[in-house]
Amino acid sequence: MILVLDSGNSRLKWALYGPRGWVAQGIVPNPELATLAVRDWQTLQRPARAIGVNVAGEAARVRVEGQLARWRLPVEWLVASAAAGGVVNSYATPSQLGADRWASLVAARRRMLEDEAVAASCIVVNAGTAVTIDALDADGVFRGGVILPGLRMMLQSLSERTAGLKIAPGGYQEFPTSTPDALYSGAMQAICGAIEQMRLRLTEDGKAVASHIRIRHKTLSEFLQLLGLSSGTVQEEVEAIEHHLKPETLQVLSRLVRFWKKNPRHLGVFLRSDEVFKE
Repeated sequence: MILVLDSGNSRLKWALYGPRGWVAQGIVPNPELATLAVRDWQTLQRPARAIGVNVAGEAARVRVEGQLARWRLPVEWLVASAAAGGVVNSYATPSQLGADRWASLVAARRRMLEDEAVAASCIVVNAGTAVTIDALDADGVFRGGVILPGLRMMLQSLSERTAGLKIAPGGYQEFPTSTPDALYSGAMQAICGAIEQMRLRLTEDGKAVASHIRIRHKTLSEFLQLLGLSSGTVQEEVEAIEHHLKPETLQVLSRLVRFWKKNPRHLGVFLRSDEVFKE
């Protein structure tokens, strides 16, 4: 028997795994960790091993280990490393990647290799107090990921910081027609949108879209910089304009940027003279 532990920011998720699959499982809020031994685990068969991940801090780790004392069973806490289980960790400092994210990436890679004839890229999502969205490519390389507030945290933040939105959230609707539904649907769409953006970056079509966006942003920024605008103005104008540029307009701007870079004298004449505008 193996006791699996996931000590999260708000709750501990646990499950007991045996030769025939999952035997028992439960969820305990962090303030109630001290009740595990006398409530959830009182009649539980002694496991041979306890393996876990902890992102809730040192105090939570100590409390969980204390609940295992009656079995004299140490917990094998997982920590992210540079590589393990066929996954390469691209984090700048590998050990700083959350252990829960690392364990999920390794598990996703293993499942991918078991279920698919050819390994493919995938997105690994952990949705709790916070939502993590991680990109794992077809070669087993963890490319990186993002962290954003979870659904409940988003809704609580809106309720606490906006006077007109201190209402209970509703449910998901494609086209919400009430404020409660709009709150819930907006938060849900924000999370789903972040997942879709990460997915796009891993696909060939997505890479093409991302490349176009980078080129568009770079071209427009360079064009405005060449005109002598300040960095702050350039940033504001690019954000306001870039999503409305048509491909043919972008091509013209790109040619003009290349011409001015190769022929700075012509750019200087353009910037110093009013004749261009008079004509």
